Amino acid sequence: MASFGEEHLLSMMASLGMSPEDFFAAMSQKQQPAPQILRGPPQISMGLPPDEVRRRSEELERWMAHQRQLPPAKPDRVGRQMLVQSQYASHDSFKEKAGNGEVQIRMTIGGFEGHSSKNPLKDLSPIPLEEMLVRKVHVGRYLLCRTIAPCVRTVGIQAIVEDQAGTTQILAIYNYPTCEGSTPDYVDELIPIGCPMIIREPYFRPATQGPHPIIRVDSPSDIVFLEPSSPYLRGVEWRSGYHPPSSPSMQRSPEGWKSLGNTYFQSGKWFLAARAYSRGLIMDPMVFLLYLNRAEAYLRLGYYSAAMADAEHVLSVPNVPQVSRDKATFRLGRALYFMKDYLGAEERFKAWLSTHPDEADGLGWIARSQSRYRESQKGEYDWVELFEQHKKTDLDVAEYTGPVEVKALSSYGGGRGVVASREVKVGELLRVTTWLQVVAKPFAAAFPDSTGRKELFVSLNMRTKFMETHSQTVLVSRVIEKIYGNPELYPQVRGLYAGPNAEIPPSSYPPENSPALGLLSPDSVGVDIDADLIQAICTYNSFSPNLEMPIQKSDGITKRKDSDTPSALYLFPSLFNHACVSNAGWHCIGDVMVIRAMTNIEAGEEITLPYCWSVSLSKRQERLKKHLPRGCNCSFCQQERSDGAANLAERETLVESLRHDTVARMSLARCRTLAVEVAAAYPASHDSRSQRRIKPLLAEAHAAMGRKLFLAARDGQNLERNLMASVDEFMKALEASGITVNVPQRKTKKNRKEVKSYLPIGTDRVPMDYDSRIMEMFMTAACFVVLGEGERAIPWLRAGSRREPFTLSRCFFIDTSPQSVMRCWVGERRSS
Repeated sequence: MASFGEEHLLSMMASLGMSPEDFFAAMSQKQQPAPQILRGPPQISMGLPPDEVRRRSEELERWMAHQRQLPPAKPDRVGRQMLVQSQYASHDSFKEKAGNGEVQIRMTIGGFEGHSSKNPLKDLSPIPLEEMLVRKVHVGRYLLCRTIAPCVRTVGIQAIVEDQAGTTQILAIYNYPTCEGSTPDYVDELIPIGCPMIIREPYFRPATQGPHPIIRVDSPSDIVFLEPSSPYLRGVEWRSGYHPPSSPSMQRSPEGWKSLGNTYFQSGKWFLAARAYSRGLIMDPMVFLLYLNRAEAYLRLGYYSAAMADAEHVLSVPNVPQVSRDKATFRLGRALYFMKDYLGAEERFKAWLSTHPDEADGLGWIARSQSRYRESQKGEYDWVELFEQHKKTDLDVAEYTGPVEVKALSSYGGGRGVVASREVKVGELLRVTTWLQVVAKPFAAAFPDSTGRKELFVSLNMRTKFMETHSQTVLVSRVIEKIYGNPELYPQVRGLYAGPNAEIPPSSYPPENSPALGLLSPDSVGVDIDADLIQAICTYNSFSPNLEMPIQKSDGITKRKDSDTPSALYLFPSLFNHACVSNAGWHCIGDVMVIRAMTNIEAGEEITLPYCWSVSLSKRQERLKKHLPRGCNCSFCQQERSDGAANLAERETLVESLRHDTVARMSLARCRTLAVEVAAAYPASHDSRSQRRIKPLLAEAHAAMGRKLFLAARDGQNLERNLMASVDEFMKALEASGITVNVPQRKTKKNRKEVKSYLPIGTDRVPMDYDSRIMEMFMTAACFVVLGEGERAIPWLRAGSRREPFTLSRCFFIDTSPQSVMRCWVGERRSS
């Protein structure tokens, strides 16, 4: 019998909708001794300074390590009604905010040691919630459960589930396909109340940022949503009743599922449509129209191998009407096109065109297939057309790999690298069939303008101890979804470097094709996806395909207006190792990455790329820490360190003085003094090679001085003298960047043709900071134009424009034109 105090509490709890069972469950839990822990986990929130984020991350890491040392324990159970009511309240709140158009900011933590099941479901045995323990992965077991309240999507999906005995728990599902950006109504349809599911080898994770432990699922291959006739549901009785309140009714015929699938398809809900068609096929696998419709849904989702399988199945069925065979042929052609089988796609489109001779669409697809095949085999691209589309984030081009190969290199953590299979000259860059190194499309990408701004995700990456942006956060789920829909591609991703604590990848690439079952249905993928591995691979291999500048300057000299940069995973480019001053460089046109030689490369020589760039040695090392824990030891960094600690410290101080906003407020006299101070921070050397040494901070100092003199001349101060002094500073900036400045020849009758093609710069190297150097070439040309020396301006225009065999802008598609020369003079003070 309850005491008077307990009766009073029961009355209060009843007013809150809590049952006596909830109360007595809470009372019994209160008597159980809680496991001894030192303290709770630190709270991580947005807006913390980087140093504080790192401190709390390290504290959270220690807390998790302590948790792993504790024995698994029974969780404190939260009453069923309390969980359900709280979930309904959260669902209504999220739905209201979504309806108001409010921007939702959501945060998560990734990079923990997670678990993804690799054991087949048929080899697992069931486990009830009552037997599950916190801080334990229940290897060899599976949990059969169902939802009893509407799901709430934040970064992942939070659900309240019950097992057959009616025991309830919180379930968190991350990285499930099509959930990114989804509405509350969509989630209600994706995982409705009463939705039965199986969790393979469930992990009961202790609470880190919330009050309760949760069952966390990070891999979509670890969760199997069950259709009504599943053998795992035969004979199952749910203690709370057959159908939970508000659960939707199921279709009872293939035609009903087909009709529901068509409704979803017309609403743009491709995944739900494919699921409905699949459940109709379970009832009657002979309904070929369900395969045909599902093929189109798969195409819209980007699940191309699944679309191919369905289209081929329709074509294999006898007595299918010609109109349906034609649709299957056309859908098969599209699937093959996006699977990069351009010859196979062309063949199908031609077959389709034979029965649709008046359809222009078929001719268009044939032309596209032929163009893609030519690009993939010969590296022939319409660069002008591509550049005109450079703001698009999904350009339609084929990938191409030039004279390069992957070889084992024991000096690197990944154990391999990319080398030239023949000699590559920087002057060859524009020969159509020989200059190109690599053209790559991303496996998956996230651009700020394509992710939408109805919600903003940020995540703490425990591997790097840094907060990651929206694009970096959603990239992981996009990579996982692409693998989910195209499981035959998983070995290509799994073969990438995953960090110093992961298994060393094979020395060859791409890996040999391993047999994959493919996508069995929208609710069952054919491979076991290791979500923790994918997160690590994205951490160590993602690029930021900046449409303006591939090399991100983090030293404050160049500053982005948008803090969220794009994030993309490129497969073959991920195999290149780093060098601060590399022999190859990369640039993006839209989402297409182009890698080209920046200097002459010998056959067998390793080809390197810059993972980052800064004139500051310490800032480069900081940014490279996750890739090179012991620091970068490339030849350029070695040379910088040889200057001595005092000179390096002086240069670190001077970097701040060369920020654009600081230089803009600086007097001409102070700028001149600053250039002298920077030059003094580079010690003199008697080595003949020092004349070609790259001194990036000195290049910035001379460039800043040149701009100051240029602006002074434009404002009417000592026009001729300041313009010539500006030209002199710009030339010094080029030389400090490693570019040879050639002395112009005097024109005679004998050398007239040579002078006409004369370039004022050497053609043996493209500088790291080529974008700035191009601007200085054009400003040099502007100086000569204003001085009335047009003949001297022409070579600098030639060096900077895209019309000559070797120009910096042609090498990396910098959008320049002679018109920009006079823009420097007539008033674009900010860009100058």
